[in-house]
Amino acid sequence: METKLNDVRMERLRKRCNFQNGIDSSANSSRGGLSLAWNGNDVVQVYSYSSNHIDVEINEIENSKIWHFTDFYGNPNQSSRQESWNLLRHLNSSHSMPWCVCGDFNEIMYAHEKNGGAVRTERQMEKFRKVLEECELLDMGYRGQKFTWKRGNFAETNIRERLDRGVAKREWLNLFPNFLLQHLPHSFSDHCPITIQTMPNVPRYRVIPFKFKSWWITEPSCEEVIQKLWQEKIGNAFDKLEHTRDGLQKWGKNIKRERIKRSTFLIERLRELEEMDRDGEIITEMIDVKL
Repeated sequence: METKLNDVRMERLRKRCNFQNGIDSSANSSRGGLSLAWNGNDVVQVYSYSSNHIDVEINEIENSKIWHFTDFYGNPNQSSRQESWNLLRHLNSSHSMPWCVCGDFNEIMYAHEKNGGAVRTERQMEKFRKVLEECELLDMGYRGQKFTWKRGNFAETNIRERLDRGVAKREWLNLFPNFLLQHLPHSFSDHCPITIQTMPNVPRYRVIPFKFKSWWITEPSCEEVIQKLWQEKIGNAFDKLEHTRDGLQKWGKNIKRERIKRSTFLIERLRELEEMDRDGEIITEMIDVKL
C-alpha cells in the first residue's frame, strides 16, 4: 500500500498491527511510500523493491499456492510516467508465475474513470492500456464506490478518479476464481483503501455486463423512456450513459414483471375457457387470449 510515511513511522505502525515481518520504501515528502507486511518466515520472498514498487513471491502454505505479487506506485509526474510502465514490463519479463499487481497507478484507463477537473488526454490513457495489454494484465474490477481518489469538497472544485486498482494475469484469476477486491470507505486520506481477498468468506457478486435487450424496442414506450432518461441527467456523456443504462435496466425489469403477470393471468383464463361450454362468445375470447 501507499503509506506517505517514512520507514520509522511505518515500522511502528506495522508492529501495532501485529505483523512480524515487512519491507518499507519511504515516502518522498507527502507522495508515495510503500509497505508490505506479513506474518510467518516462509510466506513471502522479496525479489526487488524501489520507491515505486515492492515485488515478491507469496507461498500460501495452507493451500499450496505460489504466486507473484507487486505493490505498485505509478510516477505522479506525467512526464515520467513512462518509467513506471517500463518497470511493469521489466517485472513481467522476470517471472512466469501467476501475477497480481495492486496499487496507485496514478493513471486511469478510460475517460469515465474521472469526474471533474481537466480532461485526461486519450494518448495518456492509451499508454496505460497498452502496457497492461503487453503484460497480459486484466483489470480485476471492484466492489464498492467507483472512484478511489478525490480532491476538493465543493461541486465546482471536486475531482474524483479511479487511480488505484488491481490487475492480474489470467493464470492468477484462474488460481483464485472467487477472489474479492473491495474499495473501502475512507475519511482522512484522499485515497480509499483497497483489499483483495483470495478466498473470501462472503459470496462474491458477479458483475453482469449491460446488454440492450432486443425485445425492448417492441415496447411502444421504449424510445420515450430513453429520451427522458438521457435528458433528466445533468453531466457529461458518460454520466448520461450510466444513468440511461441503470434506468433502462429498471424499466426493463418492470416491463418483464408485468409481462409475466399478464401471461400468468391469460394462461389461467384460457384454462377456464377450455372447461366451459363453447359458443360464439367463448370461442372469440379464446382466440383473443391466445393472441
